[in-house]
Amino acid sequence: MKKALILICIIFAATLAFAAKPELPTDGTGVKVHDFAPSGQKSVALTVNSQTINASDDLRYSVYSPTACIFRMMTTATKSGIAHTLPANAVTARAVNPATPFLNFSGCTSGELQRQ
Repeated sequence: MKKALILICIIFAATLAFAAKPELPTDGTGVKVHDFAPSGQKSVALTVNSQTINASDDLRYSVYSPTACIFRMMTTATKSGIAHTLPANAVTARAVNPATPFLNFSGCTSGELQRQ
């Protein structure tokens, strides 16, 4: 009985953890959208030299920068980790990895960030 109760608790905890993940958005007919569908409410203008974004509730992001700049994918809001280069005048789109949901953009002033 004790083992069965423990098993039920583990299944319940796993179900709650899975249910907490973001869902794909749906269109007007209720069909899940399987493409990048950014929310205008989450769009951000990258106006300062170093800006950290919490993307833990997002599925994907897309960033445009008119100049070459760098970004980091981090486990916390503390600026650390490997700096990756974003090319000038290009759009870079990626999925959010739950292990590194914080994004830091440095030198991307006049850039645009869209999130889903």
